[in-house]
Amino acid sequence: MSLPLSLSTLIKRFSSGDSLEGAILVYHQELLKWNQRINLVSRKETDLYHHFEDSLHFAITLPLGAQVVDVGSGGGFPGLVSQIARPDCHFTLFEPTQKKVAFLQHIAVRLAPTATIRCERVEGPPGPEFFGHAVCKAFTDLHSWETLMTGRAKELWFLASQPQMESMGSLWHVHSEWHHETHGRRYLLHKTCN
Repeated sequence: MSLPLSLSTLIKRFSSGDSLEGAILVYHQELLKWNQRINLVSRKETDLYHHFEDSLHFAITLPLGAQVVDVGSGGGFPGLVSQIARPDCHFTLFEPTQKKVAFLQHIAVRLAPTATIRCERVEGPPGPEFFGHAVCKAFTDLHSWETLMTGRAKELWFLASQPQMESMGSLWHVHSEWHHETHGRRYLLHKTCN
């Protein structure tokens, strides 16, 4: 099985290109298998590779050694895929659904052993844990994301569709954008918290 050209081209931008491509193929196969039993991504979707592409667009922006939290990780997008692509960084994935956590742990053991996976919610008052970067994809809306993560992370990232991008406030900016054949224009939004 071969990857879409846009994803293959993006993979080449990472130093682990060949091994990353193999890891994504393994991840994709496991995702298809597990998604038959657990709703990790919409079963209506025929092209799941766009999730990997979105994740890699985020991963490529991170500074060396970044400490990142991914909230509502679901099928591991973008956090677990980013951890595979960027082993120099450390990702903590929060996912409250035990079945999804089982999938994330299964993938992490094989492809991203340094990832930390926690079966819990992030909601509630900010605790002593503070992350350099926080990322969200399809977990909540932009305003709720900002409210939830203020006081928990310095740099906020949000993978957005066109309608979501149109609701961004003036303190957010478009860090990068790309186009999916099947999912249209996608955006990586960024905000630095004071």
